[in-house]
Amino acid sequence: GAESVELCTFAVDATVGNVDRSICNTHWTALEVKNALVDAMREDHKGLRPSVDTEDPHLPLQLHVHEDRAWLFRCLSPFGSLHRRGYREAMHVAVLRENVAAGLLLEAGLGPGGHVPSDGSTVLCDPMCGSGTLGIEAALIATNTAPGLLRWGRDPTRGVQALDPPLCCWPDYDPAEWNAVLAEAESAIVASDMHIELNDRHEGALALARDAFERAGLAHMASFTRGDVAEFVPAHQPTLVVTNPPWGRRLGGAQDGPSGGGGVGAGLPWQDDRREGFDDDDFGGRSMGAARDGPRGRGSRAGVRDSGDRWDRRGGGHSAARSRAGRGSQSPAVAPETELAWQDLGRFLKASAGPEGLDAWVLSGESSLTKNLRMRADRKAVLEVGGVDLRWIKYHVLPPKREWLDADGRRTFDAVGAGPSSPRGGD
Repeated sequence: GAESVELCTFAVDATVGNVDRSICNTHWTALEVKNALVDAMREDHKGLRPSVDTEDPHLPLQLHVHEDRAWLFRCLSPFGSLHRRGYREAMHVAVLRENVAAGLLLEAGLGPGGHVPSDGSTVLCDPMCGSGTLGIEAALIATNTAPGLLRWGRDPTRGVQALDPPLCCWPDYDPAEWNAVLAEAESAIVASDMHIELNDRHEGALALARDAFERAGLAHMASFTRGDVAEFVPAHQPTLVVTNPPWGRRLGGAQDGPSGGGGVGAGLPWQDDRREGFDDDDFGGRSMGAARDGPRGRGSRAGVRDSGDRWDRRGGGHSAARSRAGRGSQSPAVAPETELAWQDLGRFLKASAGPEGLDAWVLSGESSLTKNLRMRADRKAVLEVGGVDLRWIKYHVLPPKREWLDADGRRTFDAVGAGPSSPRGGD
């Protein structure tokens, strides 16, 4: 009714496909639709109109225009990025965005159809964890927790205050149907005894990681250690290492410190590896090369900012726009302490490998740093975030070798733990 119109909020988000140049500006296209709706409401409700709320509107509207047709949809969730799972209150300055972390983990083999088991046989380790985004996303994947369930769900065992999505205030809202959708997602959650070991040198970052695991109800899956990666000794033998070490700067252009977390914070568009900024020889190994972009389109929200959204791989929603400016540009200089951190990481990986070795995935935005690991890449995936070319690099790390004498007195080299019990030589 007219008395409630002024209490309601809405916003219009727009994307365009193949359209005439006169409407290719998504910002102005969304603005025109917004203005038309406001005029119609004023006419029907004696001059009263709803307000625009671009962050959390009661009625989020999505406009898509392609060729000579246009579609206007109601959105079940607000425009606030769906990478926000609901387990964070405070953000680390160089936090890895959650949907990016989830996509990286899926690429590393976690999740349905992946080759990494989600049971007690897997010990996932992040020796430079920052605020623990890779670790907690791994726990969510291992327990088959839907990405948005912590935000919209109602599980009383988790320390997260669930929110009501916009659809709950719509006239045609069906509580029974919505509760059935929630129940289906909640029933899909499984128990996992996969162990996650996290380490970082900064107590503030570790405090954020602990809090996130507590709020998500997954603290039993993780252990936390404070210290330099050079001194970190996991309590359990790692079988998979995933980490985002410092690589000289954050996406905003600020210089990065020697802590973990390179500051990745946007979407996950996978690209072909032959791009400016990195050469194949920078990393070794072989290129992934497969394009895995989702639906394409340029987008904008009425009254705020341009937003060329793309769909992230895990169904976590739309990711932030990618800037073409500065594509391929890397930091002009890398601080010596950053290089030392990578050297320490390389030593940690080699020391942590068991008799059968381990797989390690490392995220880098600076090609010159990977040589400090002194390992050859086994595989790599390429992504661009905020105009910066990044690599998600897989290393198969073999254990240290030792020298010993066989029965005939010949020198033999073998992995530690695989030869005689009294070796003659060192590693």
